Amino acid sequence: MRNILTVFLVSSLLLYLPESERAHGAKDVFHTFVIGVYFFPLLGGWLADRFFGKYNTIFWLSLVYCAGQACLAMFVTNRTGFYFGLGLIALGSGGIKPCVASFVGDQFDQTNKHRAKVVFDAFYWIINFGSFFASLLMPIFLRHLGPAVAFGVPGVLMFISTMILWLGRKQYVMVPPAPPNSHSFLRVSRDAIASGLRVPKAIGDFLVLKILRESNGGAIAVDDEEMIRVAREVGASEGLFVCPEGAACFAALKLLRSAGKIGSGELVVVFNTGSGIKYLEAYDPGFGG
Repeated sequence: MRNILTVFLVSSLLLYLPESERAHGAKDVFHTFVIGVYFFPLLGGWLADRFFGKYNTIFWLSLVYCAGQACLAMFVTNRTGFYFGLGLIALGSGGIKPCVASFVGDQFDQTNKHRAKVVFDAFYWIINFGSFFASLLMPIFLRHLGPAVAFGVPGVLMFISTMILWLGRKQYVMVPPAPPNSHSFLRVSRDAIASGLRVPKAIGDFLVLKILRESNGGAIAVDDEEMIRVAREVGASEGLFVCPEGAACFAALKLLRSAGKIGSGELVVVFNTGSGIKYLEAYDPGFGG
């Protein structure tokens, strides 16, 4: 379908534009479509891993793809309907991208793994075989049979392949979706952002003092000279340009170690909350020297 999309847009759907602007308009539509195709794998992989499994994601998004091709075939003179079809194809095509090869891999275990190479070789050969003939035949269909047929044929073939997938549904190995991961990137990011919103800078010091009192904890003061000296040490040893708060934590850790409050065998996590580049005014001009 991509092989004829830009040609069709320039020669038919974008005729309302001045001739000098049609190629640019076609490129905008094509690139927006491609962005969708490569964005929706994120959604497809997430849906498969968390909710529906690979087979269900592939099956239903393949039907979405077929619906998109049907829209292209039916709305060759209607921009809104045609663009809606492109959106459905981007969703369907992109959504199944991360699932198909992985689903094929799920069918193999120790008993039949010797067949995996043959199957994957055939899998990728068929993909390239289909792409070759699509590149060869779609422009011919567009030229001699019209856009409705040219866009409709891939949809019919996709629907047939989806039905073949459905017919074999009882023969496949179905790996269930994974349970929620408390250490996933999104959850950790959400908790970190929520913590930042929960302790605004203006009242953070009062909250810290409150916690120290309630927990019978302690605090230690670090002067500016020690903080800057430790920031240099961290930069030299770890390659990190830590922010003043981070440098203060490292300096406090050294003082607590020296005072015997923290043993040499204890594991300590030190939080550095930002880069020193944001706080250049806090360091003297010769800091990097």
